[in-house]
Parts: sequence; structure tokens; C-alpha cells
Amino acid sequence: MHQRLQRDLTDEDRARLERLRAASVAKPRFDARLTTRGGAAGLVVGFMLVGAFHWGNPFGLGAVGAAIGLPFDYLRARRQRKEREAAEAAHWASLLAAGSVERVVAEASGAVRIDDRADVAWFLQVADQQLLCVWHWADATAHVEVDLLPGSPPTTLKVTWTGDKLAPASPTRRFKGGDRKPGQCEVLAGTLDDLDALLQRPTSSPMT
Repeated sequence: MHQRLQRDLTDEDRARLERLRAASVAKPRFDARLTTRGGAAGLVVGFMLVGAFHWGNPFGLGAVGAAIGLPFDYLRARRQRKEREAAEAAHWASLLAAGSVERVVAEASGAVRIDDRADVAWFLQVADQQLLCVWHWADATAHVEVDLLPGSPPTTLKVTWTGDKLAPASPTRRFKGGDRKPGQCEVLAGTLDDLDALLQRPTSSPMT
């Protein structure tokens, strides 16, 4: 069984959205490009001075070059943060303006787990010829509810597993190099036995 319902955003949803928004903007970071280049230039100049005039300390000049590059790195990181904040503010404002959440409710009879580098995709058999893909790290159970906000891709607010635990139908594996990774709550037509074929990317037909 698989159904999709609409409900209004609650205060709890809005608080969760605010936490997601805050986490989506990283703190200023130094990528150290200017600092590294400044230090390297300082070392080159230092060795040239030592070789030509027997004057100066190349490592001291390298440190000076790095110290000059550091403020530029910091200022650039701050500018990039402000740009990210503006983009994120527009994105999250549109999500809040939607005012509603799509709740996906499903009862599953079986599951296959495939790991990604930072997440887990569960493929749940929710009907005779329907698989539901749910991205979530927790163990799958027979009943799942997923709250989604509209967008491309949709924003996952919450995933709730209840009921009996489902044992994966096959050993856990990772996505293969040629696999397609379905989106959150995407429905695939088929069974768990067909999963490998369903995940294969379509090959373009040769031109005639």
C-alpha cells in the first residue's frame, strides 16, 4: 500500500526547517589558495635574494607571503558566505511560503538496502509491481511515513519507521558505477527481484 497526502505545516515543521536552513550555510572556510601562493612566492623571492645577494631568510619571506595571503582568503570566504546566505534565504522562503507538506505513507512487504557514500536507499515492495525508494539511514520497517516539501529535489522533513523490522532481501551492497539513483520517494515499476535491471541507466539507441 502506498498513498500520498497533503497537510499544513506545523510549528514543529517550521522549527525543523529553520534548523535545516541554518545547517545549509557553512561557516567561512579558507581554501588556502592565496595563502599557499603567497607563501610559495615568498620562498622563491627569498631563495633568489639569498642566491644573488646572500641576504635575507627565504623561510621568513615565505611566512610573510602567507600572512599577506591569509586576509584575502578570509575576505573571499566571507563574500562567498554572504552569496550563499542570499541564495539559501530565497530557497527556504519559497519552501515556507508553500505552507503545506506532502506525506507519503506506505506499507512494505519486503526491502532491499543499497548504500551510497553518505546515505542509504531502501527499496520497499509496497504493491505487486511497485517499489518505493526511501532515502534514510535507519533500519526499514513495515510501515513508513515520509514528510516532503515541494521542490526539485524535494526537501525531506522527517522519516518515521514503525512496525515490524524488515530484513533486507539481499546482502547490503553499494550502488554500482552504472546505477541510477532514484530520488526520495520515487516509485519504480517492478519487484525487488527486478531491482538491478530497474537501476540500470538507459542506453541510447544507435543512430540509423
